Amino acid sequence: MLFVSHNMASIEALCDSCLYIRDGRTEGKGNPAGMVARYLASDSSSHRGARSLLDHPGRRRGAAPLMTAVELVTDDGLSGSVRMGAMLSVKVSFTCESPLSPVLIVTVKTANHAPVFAVSNKYNRDFLFPGRVTGGTLICSLERLPLMPGSYFLDLSFGSELIYDLDEVREALSFDVTPADVFGSGKLPPAIAGPVFWPAKFELLGA
Repeated sequence: MLFVSHNMASIEALCDSCLYIRDGRTEGKGNPAGMVARYLASDSSSHRGARSLLDHPGRRRGAAPLMTAVELVTDDGLSGSVRMGAMLSVKVSFTCESPLSPVLIVTVKTANHAPVFAVSNKYNRDFLFPGRVTGGTLICSLERLPLMPGSYFLDLSFGSELIYDLDEVREALSFDVTPADVFGSGKLPPAIAGPVFWPAKFELLGA
């Protein structure tokens, strides 16, 4: 049976082998996950997943320009596109005149600018850095991104253990989340269910 589709979740769920065709020519053949990743990488080639923050228009007025650049890294490398349930790392480079113990807040927002969730090393004492530095790169890793397909923004706030918002850049970078067969059923929750998906367990009692 030959199954032709742009539905990535269905391809991964239904197919044992995948043929990637681009502009009428065969670009690759192999396991569905590998071919889907290759297709998505080529489809998002205009997204490099990196941006300078030095002259970013989203910087809060009066904020010190301490954050210099941001990068998004997925399992496939530097990218502005990530599959549902995959790893996403946000790398923020910074430099400052006075040594500090860095604190980073990463807020994920929908394309309509509504906050979805925020993460920060200030919330978890295990990730407060004891040393003081004047520069470096902070890496925030989201091991299993729980976002539904769509476009999203990242707000970034940087500071110290005493002042959390020395620098703030709103909508520092955008990225896309692409469909994946996260439940192994070939089906996704409807978009109306909201911007996140979440695994759950179900039981039937009294049967």
